[in-house]
Amino acid sequence: MTMTNASTKVSGGATPAPVLKPDVLYSGDNGRLFCGAHAGQSAKYTGRDISGQRVHVVTADDVAEARREYEVELACERCGMQPPLVVLR
Repeated sequence: MTMTNASTKVSGGATPAPVLKPDVLYSGDNGRLFCGAHAGQSAKYTGRDISGQRVHVVTADDVAEARREYEVELACERCGMQPPLVVLR
């Protein structure tokens, strides 16, 4: 495998696919919230933030708890994207 500095390339010129999904909300970097589209390059391609910590998916349960317990909305810090909240009746 051939590796280059900022843009990781595998032999044959193929670029690896992102491991984070653009329409999912993640937490990392000591609580920073971001969608996959606005994740840093380290997180986007490795699932780990710049400090090496694994990023975590923000679930519908996390969103519901934040609303109920802390009266805050969890959203991407750049674009405001929020994960869908599933309501069971």
